[in-house]
Amino acid sequence: MAREHARILCRIWRDAEFRGLVTDEQWMYKALLSQATISNAGVIAYTPGPWSRLSADMTLERVEAALSSLAAKRYVVLDEDTGELLVRTFMRNDGVSSNGKVFKNALKVAQQVQSDVLRRVLAAELRKVGTDDANRAAAELDPDAAAPTPATVQSGNSTSDGNAVQKKSERPEKSCGVGEGVGEGGKSPSVVGSVSSNRRRSDAMSTRAVDKAFAEFWAAYPRREAKKGARVKFGQAVKGGIDAATIIAGARRYAAYVAQVGREREKIKIPTTWLNNGCWDDELNGPVVAQAPKPTGNPADWLRDRWQAADAVAVARVLGERYERPDLPVHVEGKDAIAVFWRTSARLWIEDHRDAAMAKLAQAAAA
Repeated sequence: MAREHARILCRIWRDAEFRGLVTDEQWMYKALLSQATISNAGVIAYTPGPWSRLSADMTLERVEAALSSLAAKRYVVLDEDTGELLVRTFMRNDGVSSNGKVFKNALKVAQQVQSDVLRRVLAAELRKVGTDDANRAAAELDPDAAAPTPATVQSGNSTSDGNAVQKKSERPEKSCGVGEGVGEGGKSPSVVGSVSSNRRRSDAMSTRAVDKAFAEFWAAYPRREAKKGARVKFGQAVKGGIDAATIIAGARRYAAYVAQVGREREKIKIPTTWLNNGCWDDELNGPVVAQAPKPTGNPADWLRDRWQAADAVAVARVLGERYERPDLPVHVEGKDAIAVFWRTSARLWIEDHRDAAMAKLAQAAAA
């Protein structure tokens, strides 16, 4: 049965993180919460087209950008392969976990989720509820995860980002200063500098565990072709002693590199080739060297155009500097979310160096 109302707590406006979202992101989050078709588990079909028509001046591009940003900040989790989207803290914040009959339905519909990524996140959320039935459901959704200890089980009244304020003691450690991790029991791994040559042999992973890891790899990789062959190569690499997390991190770096240079699809390595050549060890974190357009015309106009294009490389060259990209947070997943992260990072860098760039441009114009 479709819902007739949505629950948005008034204290949402006391949440500094939620207030830190831009208007489109806040609008999108509330739009998701108030969809009649969202399940009691917080899962809804990914339909950005219809959502873009919920407001007269909204566009598909703005909806997709808002969703990508919300995903990067862990308000939602999206699996484009299965077409499913999860509002991460829905069950706890919508009152689902405190209503026996409704919560029973939520556990049932959670089991019907197809995405392995969403199932793992749902399991983590259920472990925070902490009841016996929630823990049993979590074990079925993600049987490979360790059972929660009493220290990590949270009360069903705990809150989180978006439509409520989470207690400070319950918040997870942040990785690279952006967004939140899925679990709240420990630190999220981060991607740093160049690829470390140190590898650890994977502990005899089960087929199901390898399938889950491959699903993460597939979601991160920028060209999705020959999936069956890629699964075979991925499994061979893991069996051969390469940590699955190392491969996934490498795929995220490659996707970020491809997004920054604007590489055409035909020039992106197909997954089987990338895996067969061990490209997870490629060092791609350095800034891309490109021919930057020379400053012409009004300096303010030129700088504004560079900001719009997120072309921090061009501005850095004016300053005689080198633009160094920040490390990509491990939880920023998917081509769109990665592109948003790089674009936002470049624009912030330009804003921080605006005055110095204007002075250089004025000096060059007067010479």
